[in-house]
Amino acid sequence: MRILHGTWIPNEETDFIQSGSFYLWVETQLSQKSYTNSQQIHPGHLVESQLIAFLVEELGIKEDNTKFSQRISPKYFALPTTNNQPLPSPELTKYLEIELTDSYEEFQYWQIDCYETVVSTKNVTALNIIKLLKDIHFLAIYNAEKFQISSDLLFWYHYTQSFKRTGRSYHADLNAVNRKRRSHYLLEAGWRADNAIQGLGRSHRTNQASAPIFRPVTTNVTGERRFISTIARRLDSLGALTREQRQTGGNGIFSNKDNLESNYAEYALYELFKQIFQGRFAQVPLGTFELLTGLSLTSHEGGMKIDLLPLRQFLNRLLALRIGMQNLIFERFELLLSQQIETAVANGIFEVGVETLRAERFTIENQEVVYTHPGTGSVTNYLKIERIQKTNIKTATEMLEFVTQYHGQLMVNEKSGNAAVSIPTHSFFDGDGGVVPRVLLVRPQKETRVPVDKLESSTWKEVSTSSFVTVWSKEVDELPKFTT
Repeated sequence: MRILHGTWIPNEETDFIQSGSFYLWVETQLSQKSYTNSQQIHPGHLVESQLIAFLVEELGIKEDNTKFSQRISPKYFALPTTNNQPLPSPELTKYLEIELTDSYEEFQYWQIDCYETVVSTKNVTALNIIKLLKDIHFLAIYNAEKFQISSDLLFWYHYTQSFKRTGRSYHADLNAVNRKRRSHYLLEAGWRADNAIQGLGRSHRTNQASAPIFRPVTTNVTGERRFISTIARRLDSLGALTREQRQTGGNGIFSNKDNLESNYAEYALYELFKQIFQGRFAQVPLGTFELLTGLSLTSHEGGMKIDLLPLRQFLNRLLALRIGMQNLIFERFELLLSQQIETAVANGIFEVGVETLRAERFTIENQEVVYTHPGTGSVTNYLKIERIQKTNIKTATEMLEFVTQYHGQLMVNEKSGNAAVSIPTHSFFDGDGGVVPRVLLVRPQKETRVPVDKLESSTWKEVSTSSFVTVWSKEVDELPKFTT
Protein backbone atom coordinates (compact mmCIF):
# COMPACT_ATOMS: atom_id res chain seq x y z
CA MET A 1 0.00 0.00 0.00
CA ARG A 2 1.17 3.52 -0.78
CA ILE A 3 0.24 6.55 1.31
CA LEU A 4 0.25 9.97 -0.37
CA HIS A 5 1.42 12.80 1.88
CA GLY A 6 1.33 16.51 1.23
CA THR A 7 2.00 19.78 3.00
CA TRP A 8 2.69 23.46 2.44
CA ILE A 9 6.30 24.60 2.99
CA PRO A 10 6.85 28.39 3.11
CA ASN A 11 9.89 30.02 1.57
CA GLU A 12 12.68 31.29 3.80
CA GLU A 13 11.77 34.97 4.00
CA THR A 14 10.81 37.50 6.64
CA ASP A 15 7.71 38.98 4.94
CA PHE A 16 4.50 38.91 6.97
CA ILE A 17 2.67 37.20 4.08
CA GLN A 18 4.92 34.37 3.02
CA SER A 19 4.97 32.66 -0.36
CA GLY A 20 5.81 29.01 -0.70
CA SER A 21 4.95 25.73 -2.40
CA PHE A 22 2.85 22.65 -1.80
CA TYR A 23 4.81 19.38 -1.84
CA LEU A 24 3.73 15.77 -2.35
CA TRP A 25 5.60 12.65 -1.34
CA VAL A 26 4.67 8.97 -1.19
CA GLU A 27 5.23 6.63 1.75
CA THR A 28 5.51 2.90 1.24
CA GLN A 29 6.69 -0.09 3.25
CA LEU A 30 10.09 0.29 4.86
CA SER A 31 12.98 -0.78 2.71
CA GLN A 32 15.16 -3.67 3.87
CA LYS A 33 18.18 -1.51 3.09
CA SER A 34 19.86 -0.14 6.20
CA TYR A 35 20.65 3.56 6.46
CA THR A 36 22.87 5.28 8.95
CA ASN A 37 21.85 8.34 10.91
CA SER A 38 24.36 10.38 8.97
CA GLN A 39 22.52 9.70 5.72
CA GLN A 40 19.10 10.57 7.16
CA ILE A 41 17.30 9.15 4.07
CA HIS A 42 13.78 7.91 4.77
CA PRO A 43 13.84 4.16 4.03
CA GLY A 44 10.12 3.97 3.20
CA HIS A 45 9.46 6.59 0.49
CA LEU A 46 9.41 6.66 -3.30
CA VAL A 47 12.61 8.13 -4.68
CA GLU A 48 12.66 10.42 -7.74
CA SER A 49 12.17 7.85 -10.52
CA GLN A 50 9.51 5.92 -8.57
CA LEU A 51 7.76 9.16 -7.58
CA ILE A 52 7.58 10.31 -11.21
CA ALA A 53 6.01 6.99 -12.22
CA PHE A 54 3.43 7.32 -9.42
CA LEU A 55 2.52 10.91 -10.37
CA VAL A 56 1.99 9.93 -13.99
CA GLU A 57 0.23 6.58 -13.57
CA GLU A 58 -1.91 7.22 -10.48
CA LEU A 59 -2.50 10.99 -10.43
CA GLY A 60 -2.38 11.62 -14.17
CA ILE A 61 0.04 14.56 -13.92
CA LYS A 62 1.52 15.21 -17.38
CA GLU A 63 4.98 16.76 -17.62
CA ASP A 64 8.20 15.83 -19.39
CA ASN A 65 10.95 14.22 -17.38
CA THR A 66 13.05 17.38 -17.37
CA LYS A 67 10.34 19.43 -15.65
CA PHE A 68 9.63 16.55 -13.29
CA SER A 69 13.28 16.45 -12.26
CA GLN A 70 13.26 20.21 -11.71
CA ARG A 71 10.18 19.97 -9.50
CA ILE A 72 11.50 17.06 -7.37
CA SER A 73 13.91 17.92 -4.60
CA PRO A 74 14.85 16.49 -1.19
CA LYS A 75 13.11 17.95 1.86
CA TYR A 76 13.56 17.19 5.53
CA PHE A 77 10.72 16.24 7.88
CA ALA A 78 10.92 15.71 11.64
CA LEU A 79 9.32 12.30 12.18
CA PRO A 80 8.94 10.08 15.27
CA THR A 81 11.82 7.61 15.29
CA THR A 82 12.69 4.45 17.17
CA ASN A 83 15.61 2.03 16.69
CA ASN A 84 17.03 4.35 14.05
CA GLN A 85 13.91 3.85 11.89
CA PRO A 86 11.06 6.32 11.21
CA LEU A 87 7.72 5.08 12.45
CA PRO A 88 5.19 4.46 9.66
CA SER A 89 2.17 6.74 9.47
CA PRO A 90 -1.11 5.57 11.08
CA GLU A 91 -2.58 5.08 7.59
CA LEU A 92 0.21 2.68 6.62
CA THR A 93 0.39 0.89 9.96
CA LYS A 94 -2.84 -1.05 9.45
CA TYR A 95 -1.39 -2.66 6.28
CA LEU A 96 1.87 -3.83 7.91
CA GLU A 97 2.07 -7.36 9.30
CA ILE A 98 4.39 -6.33 12.13
CA GLU A 99 3.90 -5.22 15.70
CA LEU A 100 4.66 -1.55 16.23
CA THR A 101 5.42 0.10 19.51
CA ASP A 102 3.18 2.88 20.73
CA SER A 103 6.15 4.81 22.06
CA TYR A 104 9.06 6.37 20.23
CA GLU A 105 12.46 7.59 21.31
CA GLU A 106 12.72 10.96 19.59
CA PHE A 107 11.92 13.11 16.58
CA GLN A 108 14.54 12.90 13.85
CA TYR A 109 14.84 14.66 10.51
CA TRP A 110 14.54 12.38 7.49
CA GLN A 111 15.34 13.22 3.89
CA ILE A 112 12.45 12.60 1.49
CA ASP A 113 12.10 13.24 -2.27
CA CYS A 114 9.15 15.61 -2.74
CA TYR A 115 7.28 16.91 -5.78
CA GLU A 116 6.66 20.67 -5.83
CA THR A 117 3.13 21.29 -7.11
CA VAL A 118 2.98 25.06 -6.76
CA VAL A 119 5.85 27.15 -8.08
CA SER A 120 6.04 30.67 -6.69
CA THR A 121 7.91 32.17 -9.64
CA LYS A 122 6.21 34.50 -12.09
CA ASN A 123 7.57 32.81 -15.20
CA VAL A 124 6.03 29.42 -14.49
CA THR A 125 2.28 28.74 -14.54
CA ALA A 126 1.35 27.46 -11.09
CA LEU A 127 -0.98 24.52 -10.67
CA ASN A 128 -4.37 25.24 -9.11
CA ILE A 129 -3.75 23.61 -5.74
CA ILE A 130 -7.45 23.61 -4.76
CA LYS A 131 -8.41 21.75 -7.93
CA LEU A 132 -5.41 19.42 -7.64
CA LEU A 133 -6.29 18.41 -4.08
CA LYS A 134 -9.91 17.87 -5.07
CA ASP A 135 -8.80 15.60 -7.95
CA ILE A 136 -6.42 13.69 -5.67
CA HIS A 137 -9.20 13.18 -3.11
CA PHE A 138 -11.50 11.86 -5.85
CA LEU A 139 -8.85 9.48 -7.21
CA ALA A 140 -8.01 8.20 -3.72
CA ILE A 141 -11.65 7.27 -3.10
CA TYR A 142 -12.00 5.29 -6.31
CA ASN A 143 -8.52 3.77 -6.23
CA ALA A 144 -8.33 2.89 -2.55
CA GLU A 145 -6.73 -0.47 -3.33
CA LYS A 146 -3.76 1.31 -4.97
CA PHE A 147 -3.10 4.27 -2.70
CA GLN A 148 -4.64 6.31 0.08
CA ILE A 149 -4.17 9.85 1.30
CA SER A 150 -2.67 10.63 4.68
CA SER A 151 -4.18 12.72 7.44
CA ASP A 152 -1.85 15.64 6.67
CA LEU A 153 -2.95 15.77 3.03
CA LEU A 154 -6.56 15.26 4.07
CA PHE A 155 -6.26 18.30 6.32
CA TRP A 156 -5.09 20.47 3.42
CA TYR A 157 -7.89 19.13 1.22
CA HIS A 158 -10.59 20.17 3.71
CA TYR A 159 -8.82 23.44 4.42
CA THR A 160 -8.65 24.46 0.75
CA GLN A 161 -12.22 23.33 0.12
CA SER A 162 -13.33 25.78 2.82
CA PHE A 163 -12.02 28.61 0.62
CA LYS A 164 -14.89 27.91 -1.76
CA ARG A 165 -17.32 29.00 0.94
CA THR A 166 -16.03 32.56 0.78
CA GLY A 167 -16.05 34.70 -2.29
CA ARG A 168 -18.03 37.15 -4.32
CA SER A 169 -21.52 38.40 -3.66
CA TYR A 170 -24.03 38.40 -6.48
CA HIS A 171 -27.09 39.82 -4.74
CA ALA A 172 -29.02 42.88 -5.90
CA ASP A 173 -27.05 45.22 -3.66
CA LEU A 174 -28.65 48.60 -3.02
CA ASN A 175 -25.25 50.20 -3.66
CA ALA A 176 -24.78 48.44 -7.00
CA VAL A 177 -25.57 49.93 -10.41
CA ASN A 178 -27.53 46.84 -11.46
CA ARG A 179 -30.23 46.25 -8.86
CA LYS A 180 -32.41 44.00 -10.98
CA ARG A 181 -33.76 40.83 -9.40
CA ARG A 182 -31.29 37.95 -9.67
CA SER A 183 -32.06 34.48 -11.04
CA HIS A 184 -29.90 31.86 -9.32
CA TYR A 185 -29.64 28.51 -11.14
CA LEU A 186 -28.59 25.61 -8.91
CA LEU A 187 -27.03 23.23 -11.45
CA GLU A 188 -25.57 20.63 -9.09
CA ALA A 189 -27.07 20.30 -5.65
CA GLY A 190 -24.21 18.12 -4.40
CA TRP A 191 -24.14 15.64 -1.54
CA ARG A 192 -24.27 18.14 1.30
CA ALA A 193 -27.14 20.51 1.95
CA ASP A 194 -25.02 22.99 3.91
CA ASN A 195 -22.72 23.54 0.92
CA ALA A 196 -25.70 24.12 -1.36
CA ILE A 197 -27.23 26.57 1.09
CA GLN A 198 -23.90 28.37 1.35
CA GLY A 199 -23.96 28.74 -2.43
CA LEU A 200 -27.49 30.11 -2.42
CA GLY A 201 -26.29 32.75 0.02
CA ARG A 202 -24.13 34.31 -2.69
CA SER A 203 -27.21 35.89 -4.27
CA HIS A 204 -29.42 36.29 -1.18
CA ARG A 205 -27.95 38.73 1.35
CA THR A 206 -28.75 41.76 3.44
CA ASN A 207 -28.94 45.25 1.94
CA GLN A 208 -30.52 43.90 -1.25
CA ALA A 209 -33.14 45.55 -3.44
CA SER A 210 -35.02 42.27 -3.94
CA ALA A 211 -34.68 38.59 -3.10
CA PRO A 212 -33.42 36.32 -5.89
CA ILE A 213 -35.36 33.66 -7.74
CA PHE A 214 -33.82 30.24 -7.04
CA ARG A 215 -34.11 27.75 -9.89
CA PRO A 216 -32.89 24.22 -9.03
CA VAL A 217 -32.00 22.36 -12.23
CA THR A 218 -32.22 18.58 -12.48
CA THR A 219 -31.95 16.04 -15.27
CA ASN A 220 -34.40 13.25 -16.06
CA VAL A 221 -32.59 11.06 -13.50
CA THR A 222 -35.25 11.10 -10.84
CA GLY A 223 -32.79 10.12 -8.11
CA GLU A 224 -31.52 13.68 -8.16
CA ARG A 225 -34.66 14.57 -6.25
CA ARG A 226 -32.92 12.91 -3.29
CA PHE A 227 -30.52 15.85 -3.10
CA ILE A 228 -33.17 18.48 -3.78
CA SER A 229 -35.19 16.92 -0.94
CA THR A 230 -32.33 17.31 1.50
CA ILE A 231 -31.84 20.94 0.56
CA ALA A 232 -35.57 21.65 0.81
CA ARG A 233 -35.75 20.14 4.30
CA ARG A 234 -32.61 21.98 5.42
CA LEU A 235 -33.82 25.32 4.04
CA ASP A 236 -37.19 24.99 5.72
CA SER A 237 -35.69 24.17 9.10
CA LEU A 238 -33.06 26.88 8.66
CA GLY A 239 -35.59 29.62 8.01
CA ALA A 240 -38.17 28.47 10.55
CA LEU A 241 -35.80 27.73 13.43
CA THR A 242 -32.74 29.96 13.20
CA ARG A 243 -34.39 33.17 12.08
CA GLU A 244 -37.72 32.70 13.86
CA GLN A 245 -39.53 33.63 10.67
CA ARG A 246 -43.05 32.63 9.83
CA GLN A 247 -42.10 31.78 6.30
CA THR A 248 -39.45 29.10 6.01
CA GLY A 249 -36.07 29.36 4.34
CA GLY A 250 -37.30 27.54 1.25
CA ASN A 251 -38.64 30.91 0.15
CA GLY A 252 -41.27 29.23 -2.01
CA ILE A 253 -38.82 27.49 -4.36
CA PHE A 254 -39.76 24.01 -3.10
CA SER A 255 -43.18 22.42 -2.85
CA ASN A 256 -44.43 19.87 -0.32
CA LYS A 257 -43.71 17.09 -2.78
CA ASP A 258 -40.04 18.12 -2.93
CA ASN A 259 -39.57 17.16 0.71
CA LEU A 260 -39.08 13.42 0.50
CA GLU A 261 -38.51 13.09 4.24
CA SER A 262 -41.93 14.14 5.51
CA ASN A 263 -44.57 11.98 7.22
CA TYR A 264 -46.46 11.81 3.93
CA ALA A 265 -43.35 10.42 2.25
CA GLU A 266 -43.04 7.79 5.00
CA TYR A 267 -46.63 6.69 4.35
CA ALA A 268 -45.94 6.62 0.60
CA LEU A 269 -42.86 4.47 1.14
CA TYR A 270 -44.83 1.98 3.24
CA GLU A 271 -47.47 1.79 0.50
CA LEU A 272 -44.72 1.24 -2.10
CA PHE A 273 -43.25 -1.64 -0.09
CA LYS A 274 -46.74 -3.10 0.34
CA GLN A 275 -47.45 -2.96 -3.40
CA ILE A 276 -44.14 -4.66 -4.19
CA PHE A 277 -44.68 -7.35 -1.55
CA GLN A 278 -48.26 -8.05 -2.66
CA GLY A 279 -47.30 -8.20 -6.35
CA ARG A 280 -49.24 -5.05 -7.26
CA PHE A 281 -46.17 -3.43 -8.85
CA ALA A 282 -45.94 -5.64 -11.92
CA GLN A 283 -42.80 -4.03 -13.37
CA VAL A 284 -40.83 -4.68 -10.15
CA PRO A 285 -41.41 -8.19 -8.76
CA LEU A 286 -40.54 -8.82 -5.11
CA GLY A 287 -37.57 -11.07 -5.91
CA THR A 288 -36.09 -8.58 -8.36
CA PHE A 289 -36.47 -5.72 -5.90
CA GLU A 290 -34.81 -7.62 -3.05
CA LEU A 291 -31.97 -8.76 -5.32
CA LEU A 292 -31.20 -5.30 -6.73
CA THR A 293 -31.50 -3.32 -3.51
CA GLY A 294 -30.31 -5.89 -0.98
CA LEU A 295 -33.46 -5.21 1.05
CA SER A 296 -35.64 -8.00 2.40
CA LEU A 297 -39.35 -7.26 2.77
CA THR A 298 -40.27 -10.79 3.87
CA SER A 299 -40.32 -11.78 7.54
CA HIS A 300 -39.39 -15.20 8.91
CA GLU A 301 -43.09 -16.05 9.15
CA GLY A 302 -43.57 -15.34 5.44
CA GLY A 303 -45.45 -12.06 5.85
CA MET A 304 -44.32 -8.50 5.22
CA LYS A 305 -41.85 -7.07 7.73
CA ILE A 306 -43.08 -4.40 10.13
CA ASP A 307 -39.73 -2.71 10.76
CA LEU A 308 -38.68 -1.69 7.29
CA LEU A 309 -35.81 0.42 6.03
CA PRO A 310 -35.97 4.14 6.95
CA LEU A 311 -36.76 6.54 4.14
CA ARG A 312 -33.29 8.09 3.92
CA GLN A 313 -31.58 4.72 3.57
CA PHE A 314 -34.13 3.65 0.96
CA LEU A 315 -33.45 6.76 -1.13
CA ASN A 316 -29.70 6.14 -0.92
CA ARG A 317 -30.16 2.51 -1.99
CA LEU A 318 -32.28 3.74 -4.88
CA LEU A 319 -29.36 5.79 -6.21
CA ALA A 320 -27.31 2.61 -6.62
CA LEU A 321 -29.77 1.14 -9.15
CA ARG A 322 -29.49 1.49 -12.92
CA ILE A 323 -31.16 4.61 -14.25
CA GLY A 324 -34.09 2.80 -15.87
CA MET A 325 -35.02 0.86 -12.74
CA GLN A 326 -34.32 3.90 -10.56
CA ASN A 327 -36.72 6.04 -12.58
CA LEU A 328 -39.38 3.33 -12.58
CA ILE A 329 -39.41 2.88 -8.78
CA PHE A 330 -39.07 6.58 -8.08
CA GLU A 331 -41.95 7.45 -10.39
CA ARG A 332 -44.21 5.05 -8.50
CA PHE A 333 -43.00 6.49 -5.17
CA GLU A 334 -43.70 10.08 -6.31
CA LEU A 335 -47.21 9.18 -7.44
CA LEU A 336 -47.91 7.57 -4.10
CA LEU A 337 -46.56 10.65 -2.32
CA SER A 338 -48.78 12.95 -4.40
CA GLN A 339 -51.73 10.72 -3.61
CA GLN A 340 -51.01 10.94 0.14
CA ILE A 341 -50.78 14.74 0.06
CA GLU A 342 -53.87 15.10 -2.12
CA THR A 343 -55.90 12.89 0.23
CA ALA A 344 -54.77 14.88 3.27
CA VAL A 345 -55.72 18.16 1.59
CA ALA A 346 -59.13 16.81 0.56
CA ASN A 347 -59.82 15.64 4.12
CA GLY A 348 -58.74 18.97 5.59
CA ILE A 349 -55.95 17.44 7.68
CA PHE A 350 -52.95 18.57 5.66
CA GLU A 351 -50.41 20.27 7.91
CA VAL A 352 -49.05 23.38 6.19
CA GLY A 353 -47.40 24.90 9.27
CA VAL A 354 -47.59 28.56 10.25
CA GLU A 355 -48.91 30.71 7.43
CA THR A 356 -48.90 34.42 6.67
CA LEU A 357 -52.45 35.33 5.62
CA ARG A 358 -53.15 38.18 3.23
CA ALA A 359 -56.44 39.81 2.39
CA GLU A 360 -58.09 43.09 1.45
CA ARG A 361 -59.51 43.39 4.97
CA PHE A 362 -59.60 41.45 8.25
CA THR A 363 -62.43 41.93 10.77
CA ILE A 364 -62.54 40.37 14.25
CA GLU A 365 -66.03 38.93 14.66
CA ASN A 366 -65.57 37.21 18.02
CA GLN A 367 -62.92 36.98 20.74
CA GLU A 368 -62.80 34.36 23.50
CA VAL A 369 -60.27 33.79 26.29
CA VAL A 370 -58.98 30.22 26.10
CA TYR A 371 -56.39 30.22 28.90
CA THR A 372 -54.92 32.58 31.47
CA HIS A 373 -51.52 31.76 32.96
CA PRO A 374 -51.84 31.77 36.76
CA GLY A 375 -48.34 33.10 37.38
CA THR A 376 -47.89 35.83 34.77
CA GLY A 377 -51.48 36.57 33.86
CA SER A 378 -50.72 36.11 30.16
CA VAL A 379 -53.87 35.45 28.17
CA THR A 380 -54.36 33.15 25.19
CA ASN A 381 -57.27 34.25 23.00
CA TYR A 382 -59.30 32.48 20.37
CA LEU A 383 -60.26 34.85 17.55
CA LYS A 384 -62.86 34.38 14.86
CA ILE A 385 -61.78 36.58 11.96
CA GLU A 386 -63.60 37.44 8.78
CA ARG A 387 -61.27 37.68 5.82
CA ILE A 388 -62.31 39.54 2.69
CA GLN A 389 -60.04 38.93 -0.27
CA LYS A 390 -60.12 39.79 -3.91
CA THR A 391 -61.20 36.92 -6.13
CA ASN A 392 -58.34 35.62 -8.25
CA ILE A 393 -60.05 34.95 -11.57
CA LYS A 394 -58.24 34.42 -14.85
CA THR A 395 -59.61 35.96 -18.03
CA ALA A 396 -60.41 33.95 -21.14
CA THR A 397 -57.25 35.25 -22.82
CA GLU A 398 -55.12 34.05 -19.90
CA MET A 399 -56.76 30.63 -20.04
CA LEU A 400 -56.00 30.31 -23.74
CA GLU A 401 -52.33 30.90 -22.95
CA PHE A 402 -52.61 28.43 -20.08
CA VAL A 403 -54.08 25.65 -22.24
CA THR A 404 -51.35 26.15 -24.84
CA GLN A 405 -48.58 26.03 -22.24
CA TYR A 406 -49.81 22.77 -20.66
CA HIS A 407 -51.13 21.11 -23.83
CA GLY A 408 -54.67 20.95 -22.53
CA GLN A 409 -58.20 21.02 -23.96
CA LEU A 410 -61.00 23.59 -23.89
CA MET A 411 -64.11 22.02 -22.36
CA VAL A 412 -67.76 22.96 -21.78
CA ASN A 413 -70.28 20.97 -19.73
CA GLU A 414 -73.33 20.34 -21.90
CA LYS A 415 -75.57 19.96 -18.85
CA SER A 416 -74.51 22.88 -16.63
CA GLY A 417 -73.13 25.15 -19.34
CA ASN A 418 -69.91 25.76 -17.38
CA ALA A 419 -66.46 26.06 -18.96
CA ALA A 420 -63.17 24.48 -17.88
CA VAL A 421 -59.66 23.72 -19.10
CA SER A 422 -58.50 20.11 -18.99
CA ILE A 423 -54.75 19.49 -18.56
CA PRO A 424 -52.77 16.32 -17.75
CA THR A 425 -52.01 15.65 -14.08
CA HIS A 426 -50.49 12.87 -11.98
CA SER A 427 -52.23 9.52 -11.83
CA PHE A 428 -53.23 7.53 -8.77
CA PHE A 429 -53.42 3.84 -7.92
CA ASP A 430 -56.47 1.70 -7.35
CA GLY A 431 -56.75 -1.10 -4.79
CA ASP A 432 -55.03 -3.57 -7.11
CA GLY A 433 -52.04 -1.30 -7.73
CA GLY A 434 -53.19 -0.39 -11.22
CA VAL A 435 -52.44 3.10 -12.54
CA VAL A 436 -55.52 5.30 -13.04
CA PRO A 437 -54.73 8.21 -15.42
CA ARG A 438 -56.39 11.52 -14.57
CA VAL A 439 -56.79 15.08 -15.81
CA LEU A 440 -57.08 18.36 -13.92
CA LEU A 441 -60.22 20.40 -14.64
CA VAL A 442 -59.45 24.07 -14.01
CA ARG A 443 -62.57 26.13 -13.37
CA PRO A 444 -62.78 29.88 -12.60
CA GLN A 445 -62.78 29.30 -8.83
CA LYS A 446 -61.71 25.71 -8.22
CA GLU A 447 -59.75 22.76 -9.57
CA THR A 448 -60.85 19.12 -9.69
CA ARG A 449 -58.93 15.97 -10.62
CA VAL A 450 -61.01 13.49 -12.60
CA PRO A 451 -60.13 10.02 -13.93
CA VAL A 452 -59.88 10.04 -17.72
CA ASP A 453 -62.51 7.31 -18.18
CA LYS A 454 -65.04 9.22 -16.05
CA LEU A 455 -64.35 12.43 -17.96
CA GLU A 456 -64.94 10.69 -21.29
CA SER A 457 -68.28 9.31 -20.10
CA SER A 458 -69.40 12.62 -18.57
CA THR A 459 -71.14 15.63 -20.09
CA TRP A 460 -67.84 17.52 -20.46
CA LYS A 461 -67.05 17.94 -24.17
CA GLU A 462 -64.24 19.60 -26.08
CA VAL A 463 -65.29 22.81 -27.84
CA SER A 464 -63.86 25.41 -30.20
CA THR A 465 -61.93 28.45 -28.98
CA SER A 466 -64.75 30.88 -29.73
CA SER A 467 -67.32 28.79 -27.84
CA PHE A 468 -65.01 28.46 -24.83
CA VAL A 469 -64.26 32.21 -24.71
CA THR A 470 -67.97 33.03 -24.79
CA VAL A 471 -68.94 30.62 -21.99
CA TRP A 472 -65.90 31.37 -19.80
CA SER A 473 -66.26 35.15 -20.09
CA LYS A 474 -69.97 35.02 -19.24
CA GLU A 475 -69.32 32.88 -16.15
CA VAL A 476 -66.47 35.12 -14.96
CA ASP A 477 -68.56 38.28 -15.33
CA GLU A 478 -71.21 36.82 -13.02
CA LEU A 479 -68.77 35.97 -10.22
CA PRO A 480 -68.33 38.35 -7.24
CA LYS A 481 -65.19 40.49 -7.20
CA PHE A 482 -64.55 39.71 -3.52
CA THR A 483 -65.06 36.61 -1.38
CA THR A 484 -65.43 36.20 2.40
